[in-house]
Amino acid sequence: MSKRQIAALAAVVLVPVVVLVIVLISIGSSDDGGGGTTTESNAPSGSSSPSQPGDSGSQAAGAGSAGGDKRSATVPDVTLPVLSGGSGPLAKKVAPATSGKKLDLGNLRGTPVVVNLWSSWCQPCRSGIRVAQAASQTFAERGVLFLGFAVQDKPADALRFQKSVGITYPTAQDPSGDAARRLGATGLPATFFISRDGQIVGQVRGPASLGQIELGAVAAKDGSPLGTRQGGIQVPLR
Repeated sequence: MSKRQIAALAAVVLVPVVVLVIVLISIGSSDDGGGGTTTESNAPSGSSSPSQPGDSGSQAAGAGSAGGDKRSATVPDVTLPVLSGGSGPLAKKVAPATSGKKLDLGNLRGTPVVVNLWSSWCQPCRSGIRVAQAASQTFAERGVLFLGFAVQDKPADALRFQKSVGITYPTAQDPSGDAARRLGATGLPATFFISRDGQIVGQVRGPASLGQIELGAVAAKDGSPLGTRQGGIQVPLR
């Protein structure tokens, strides 16, 4: 065999050996962390990635706000002086509950009720009352009673305000605001939806939209939990 043939044969054998050695060295350095890049996450073990809008984590965090805490609570015993008895298809149902010029919520059991809390000094209440008034006429035909609570207001001021916006549903006076607080209100306006069996199935904080009131009225009629919804701006109770 000539020297040229021997050199060619050696090259064929040695080149693969050198490549194999280089590969083995590279693998070893990667395994011991000596300069190779890693894909290990910086997140702590057992942690999950932040919830994105629309996923289950985001929805859970929203409980008690827009989607609402859907637990219901029993309406407290409330007896208040009547500001006006109202009129319309449900006047006969209201009459027994307002005997003696006192409104007793307990006597309205068996009727789904929407309670709208407002005051003449509450500027955001004006738009909310107009919406409630429009909805009250629609849902009266479906057996849902709307009630107003004039909260922390003077009777004369409340009556003037009521007439200026054309409220036709019954209204009671809550001069101290205690009844509003017992329902769960912290500001005005607020709207509560009460089922036939006296459970608060939902509420809207702030001026409610027509859609929110319609959803609440249906929930009151069906007895289905709605939870808490956010409307417009509220003013705190005094």
